Amino acid sequence: STLETFVNKDRTDIDYSVFLESVELEENDGEEEGDEGCLSVPEMVGKVVRPTKITIKGLDRDGKPQEHTFEDFRARVMCHEYDHLDGILAVMRAIDRKSYVMNWPGMPPEGER
Repeated sequence: STLETFVNKDRTDIDYSVFLESVELEENDGEEEGDEGCLSVPEMVGKVVRPTKITIKGLDRDGKPQEHTFEDFRARVMCHEYDHLDGILAVMRAIDRKSYVMNWPGMPPEGER
């Protein structure tokens, strides 16, 4: 069995979480389309559909089961990071890879481009 490690450093209700081995992600709600970028593909952004609510299950650093639910933007971020466990980048999830564009400082909002 391979060891999967998933670390969440969140500045709000969950200070620091580590999910080890048998990490599971359950989609609990509907989906939402939104702009998403990735540090693996710097300065690029595109439309990606993600669930609006998820639950992640795994083991903590001490081997105890843990489960956390995330909604809205945090659900998007956690799905994005979870994808990296399988080598998936946001651009690979883009609705239309041709729409994955450069996002430079001062870029007008999508509706004004």
